[in-house]
Amino acid sequence: MPRRRTEGTAAGLLGTWTDADTAMQIVGANLGLFGAGLLDADAPPADELLLEIEAIKQLKARYFRLLDTKDWDAFADLFTDDCEHLLPTDDPRPPVANEQYLRDIRRTLADATTVHHGHMPEITVTGPDEAVGTWAMFDDV
Repeated sequence: MPRRRTEGTAAGLLGTWTDADTAMQIVGANLGLFGAGLLDADAPPADELLLEIEAIKQLKARYFRLLDTKDWDAFADLFTDDCEHLLPTDDPRPPVANEQYLRDIRRTLADATTVHHGHMPEITVTGPDEAVGTWAMFDDV
């Protein structure tokens, strides 16, 4: 495998690695990712993990865009049929079924101009088909 020279100025790293896993291990060790629980020995290969995290970022970007453009059919396609939506923590209602959520959001935002900005997500892949995350965001409704 050819060697690649990779620089990570934000982390103050400079090194030569033979593959993405080694690079991720070096970066992870230097940034404390292993101790923070973001990477562990049982994690999938770094390139797979990064692709999964990027797919989640792309999904959230589509969520914001389709919500703001009110493309309701495409917005609905983002969710599985059995999805349940947790509303803000100050909302006393239990999780809302997907069909009800989609109906309510369409009605609530019908005449509103919305702008959603998502910033700097923290995403941890917790299993083969699960992840948890925190997304700093700003919305103007």
